[in-house]
Amino acid sequence: MQRRAAKSLRFRSVCIEIGPDSARCAAVVARAEPANSERVLDAIASEAKARKKLENARKPSAKADKLAEAETAHANAVGKLAAANADFRAALARCSVVFGVDPGRRDAIAATPLAIPQDRPLSADRILELAAFGKNEMYDLFTTCRLPDPERGGDVIAYANGPFLDLAKQIGAEIDTANGTIEARYKRIGKLKLRLNDLLGRRADAHIPEKRDDLPLDHLPRAVIIAARKAHCAFFIEYGRLLKRKADRRKLWERLHGAKKSWFGMLANRLAVSALALNAGVALEDSDWGIEDRDSESYWGPKNNRVLAAVSPRKLLDTIKARLDWSGVVWWNVPSWYTSKSDFRHCVVDDRQRPNGGKVFTALTDGMKMDADEHSGETMAAAAMLCQDEELVKPGSCGLPELGSSSL
Repeated sequence: MQRRAAKSLRFRSVCIEIGPDSARCAAVVARAEPANSERVLDAIASEAKARKKLENARKPSAKADKLAEAETAHANAVGKLAAANADFRAALARCSVVFGVDPGRRDAIAATPLAIPQDRPLSADRILELAAFGKNEMYDLFTTCRLPDPERGGDVIAYANGPFLDLAKQIGAEIDTANGTIEARYKRIGKLKLRLNDLLGRRADAHIPEKRDDLPLDHLPRAVIIAARKAHCAFFIEYGRLLKRKADRRKLWERLHGAKKSWFGMLANRLAVSALALNAGVALEDSDWGIEDRDSESYWGPKNNRVLAAVSPRKLLDTIKARLDWSGVVWWNVPSWYTSKSDFRHCVVDDRQRPNGGKVFTALTDGMKMDADEHSGETMAAAAMLCQDEELVKPGSCGLPELGSSSL
């Protein structure tokens, strides 16, 4: 691989240097641990669990040999928590932009970048607190805290999901047809097996030998032998058709998973590359929805619902998280409550701003119109940068920490 000038190809922390006079490539691998809110929260939970075990081990009734083991486990948990917390805070300090990502069904992804104001740096404590908010806390946040003048930090990333969903639905229908055929084959095989064993005078669940010469046909009437051989032949013809149909179904699932891997991988790569280019963090919707309820108009049926779950936004979020971790981009979760119907510039939460889950968000205060998915992404990006407006603070609000008290 001759090159006129040395180049450095970087992907996360893997550096490959190519010299102009040599075709040899030297790769230096020094990966850092991924920086994200889930890693910190998991480390907090692990430390609390190890601390409880240590307290139990220090009781007089506990065995003496358990104390040293508990102390070592707690020390390791404390070290992991400190490392995760330090990595997360350092990664947040490097961010100048925040991408808010809203995954959807018909629209695969809408990622809106917001510039981080100089007077509102990202706070690790605030982001970790935000991740634990419920519905009431999110309502208090959006009705008491605001970001008056949001500034875009780059271009919006938006992709439609329609063609991919149409393909998934088509494959799902073919899988459903294959499932019906396979069930019919199983019933046919069961009847043939029952008939054959009945002719041979054996138990209904007795094994059927693959070779016809292995059938116990001795001392049987000629008519019974002929009928048994026909049943044996029909049994393995149906069995071969069953195996072929199951192989066809596996190919359909492989086709679906291949399309999903390609499509979700492209979306995740596009977001990771943009985040690296803008030195951005990513705020992801904390959602686990993936299948439709039986009463929903989008319900495809019990078998097709498995297909729908395989290509759900939850799977897309998992792919995005894995790609961001591999690329060294910091990310955190934001609860999805009220993000699609809140105007964070004026602390207004109202269903009329996005009636019936429409495609357009219309602010009640100034009539500002915006694509609803882009607005949801923008709201998630701004959630960690909202601060209280004293004129709008209500009794019993969530009480976020003041800016600067725990900022980086």
